[in-house]
Amino acid sequence: MSQHKSTYALRPRALLRAGLAQAAVCALLLAAPAPTLAKPVAADTVTRAQSGVQFVVPKGWELNDQNGVLRLSAPGEDPFVAIVTIADASGLDAAVVKAEQAVFGDRAPTPGQTSAIPPENGWTERRSIAFASGANANRVVSGLALKGEGGWTIAFTSASSAGAEKWFGALRLVSESLQAPGYVVETLAGRTPHRLGPEQIEALRSFLKTGMAQLGIPGAAFALVDHGKVVAEDGLGVKDLRYPAPVTGNTVFQIASNTKGMTTLLLSKLVDEGRITWNEPVTEIYPDFRLGSAETTSKVEVRHLVCACTGMPRKDLDWVLGTDQRSDPAVAFRLLATTEPTSQFGQVFQYSNTMAAAAGFVAGHVLHPDLPLGKAYDLAMQEKIFDPIGMTQTTFDFDRVLTMDHAWPHGFDRSGKPATGTYIGDYKAIGPAGAAWSSVHDLIKYAQIELGQGRAPDGRVLFSQANLLARRRHGMLMGKGEYYGMGLATKDYGGVEVVHHSGGSAGFASKFAVIPEAQIGMVLLTNSEGGGGLIDAFERRVIEIVYDAKARAAADVAEFARRAAAMTTAATAGSKYPPSEAAANALAAHYTSPDLGKIDVRRGGGQVFFNFGMFESRVAEIDGREGKVSFACTDPASFHGTFVAGTKDGHPTLNIRDGQHEYVYVGQ
Repeated sequence: MSQHKSTYALRPRALLRAGLAQAAVCALLLAAPAPTLAKPVAADTVTRAQSGVQFVVPKGWELNDQNGVLRLSAPGEDPFVAIVTIADASGLDAAVVKAEQAVFGDRAPTPGQTSAIPPENGWTERRSIAFASGANANRVVSGLALKGEGGWTIAFTSASSAGAEKWFGALRLVSESLQAPGYVVETLAGRTPHRLGPEQIEALRSFLKTGMAQLGIPGAAFALVDHGKVVAEDGLGVKDLRYPAPVTGNTVFQIASNTKGMTTLLLSKLVDEGRITWNEPVTEIYPDFRLGSAETTSKVEVRHLVCACTGMPRKDLDWVLGTDQRSDPAVAFRLLATTEPTSQFGQVFQYSNTMAAAAGFVAGHVLHPDLPLGKAYDLAMQEKIFDPIGMTQTTFDFDRVLTMDHAWPHGFDRSGKPATGTYIGDYKAIGPAGAAWSSVHDLIKYAQIELGQGRAPDGRVLFSQANLLARRRHGMLMGKGEYYGMGLATKDYGGVEVVHHSGGSAGFASKFAVIPEAQIGMVLLTNSEGGGGLIDAFERRVIEIVYDAKARAAADVAEFARRAAAMTTAATAGSKYPPSEAAANALAAHYTSPDLGKIDVRRGGGQVFFNFGMFESRVAEIDGREGKVSFACTDPASFHGTFVAGTKDGHPTLNIRDGQHEYVYVGQ
C-alpha cells in the first residue's frame, strides 16, 4: 500500500507494518471518566466525557474505565485503545512515562521517536509516538499525545496485524471523532461555493508545484471541471527523470484502484440493461464463483463483490508476488475459492482487490460468455464505458501503453532522493480492481458523467441516475463521516459531501473526486510513491478554495514530507546495504512458496538481488524480530515487504506476512 493514509492502494506497502496502526491511533482527553458501556454498543455511539470531550464508540465495541484508564475494546479485545490523561506532568516525556505505567505496568513498550502532527479538532499540539517493534512484527503498539487545557493525554493502540486491518475503519472513526472541550466543528453547509476561475486554478496549480517539490514527485497531471465545463487540464514536471520530457494532459498514468469506480459503472450499465440485478446471487450468472465454503458462497450477491462489506481479507501478496503479465485472470477466482471472511457480512470495512476483480470479470462474462475472462472484461469496458464517454486514451493493454505518451513510476533511493523505478507493474490478474491506464484528459470526462448523474455534457443519457447513484450509497464506515459504497466512497466535509476514490500502485498515486453540490470535479495523477502525500491534500485544498474552509492541506503535505524523510533516515540507519556476508551466504539460491511462487536469489556487483519473476530488486539486511535476520527490497518503486529468514525441517526459509496471513518460502 502506498505510504499515505488512503486505504484504496492497490498493493501492500511498508505502511501496513509501520503506519497503518499509527494512522489508526486514537486519543481522547478525559479529565473525568466517560460513561462505561460494559456491553457492545448496537450502533456507533456519540459519547461525551464530563470534561466536555466528545468521541464515538464504534458499533460492537465496549468502553470501560479501568482504574482511571479508559479502554475501548473491539470484540475479542483485538485491537484495544487505552487512554490516560496526565494533568500534572512537567512535560511530554514525563507524561508518556506515567501513561505507559498506568496502561502497561511493567510490560511497557519502549518509546521511540515522537513526531509533530498538525493540530486539529481543538488540540493545541499533537505528536505521534513510535514504539520499538521488530521487522515483520505481528503486533504493533502506537501512540498519540494530545495537548489541551487539561494537560497531556496519551493514547495507545495495541493491535495485531490482523486486528489493525480488520478494524481499520472503526479505529479511524474513534480517532477522527475526537473533539477537545469547547471545540466547534467547522461547518461548510449553507456556504455558496466559489466557481473555479483563473485565480482559483492558479492557486491549485501553485499548491501542486510546491507539494511536488516537498515530496519529490517528478511529474503530475491534473484536471478540473466546473458546472460541466473542463476549466483546467495541465501537466506538471516530467514523465521520467532519465528522459525529462514534460507531462501533459494527455500523458497516461497507471490509475490503480481508480479503475474500481469505472468497473462498478459497468455493473450499473448491466443493471440498466436488465442483464443483472444488484441483489442477484453471483452464482446465478457465474456458476464457477466460489468462496471458502458453500454456505458463504450462496450468500454473495453482485453488490457484495464491490462493497468492501463481506469481511474478505485482502490477500494482496498472493497476486503481487505470485502473478505476472502472463497470469490468467482466473487466478482471482482461485484465490477467492480458498478464502473465508474474517467477519460477518456488513460488520466491518475490509478492502478486497480480488473481490472487485471478480466483479469486473463476471460483468465481462455476462456480455461475452464465449471469450476468456480478461478479454471479455476489456471488451465490455470498451463498449459500455470508454467508447460512450469518449475515453480514447484509457486502456488495459500494456503493450499499447508503451507506445503512448506514458509516465514512468518513481520512488526513492536509500538517501531519500527521487529515483526512477526499475519496472512497471502490470496487474492483469486483478485488472478490474486496478490495471487501467488513463490520462486526466480522459478521466475528467468520467468526472463529468458522475457530476451529470449519468448524463453527458452534450445531453446524452448514458447511465440511469438510479443505478449510477446506487454506487454512492453509504455502505461500510471507513472513518468519521466517510463511507464506502460500491467502488466509490463518500466523505463529509462539514456538511458538504465529496464522492471520491484513490489509487496507489508501484510508483503511481492518483485521486478522483467530485463535489455534487458545487458541480465541481477533480483528477490528479502522479508518477511517484511520494504522490501518496499529495492526493488527499489536493482534495482538501479544493475544498478550502471552493468553500473558504480552514487552511490545512499545505501543513498536511509538509508534515508528510518531514515524516517520510525521517522514516527513510531510520530505515537506512537500521540496515546493512549490501547485506553482510554471513547473511548473504545463508540464503538459498532458490525459494518456493505454494501460495506466492518463487524467489531466485542472485549476487552481482557486490549486491544481493531477489527476483520474483515479474520484477527484481536489490535487498538490504535489516534488524529482525527476536534476533532473526530480515531482508527488504530497496529499489525505488519496488515491493516494500519484509522477509524474515529462518529454517524449517532443515531447510532455509523466508517468511513474510500481510495483515492477516503469514507465508513461508522454503529454500532449495
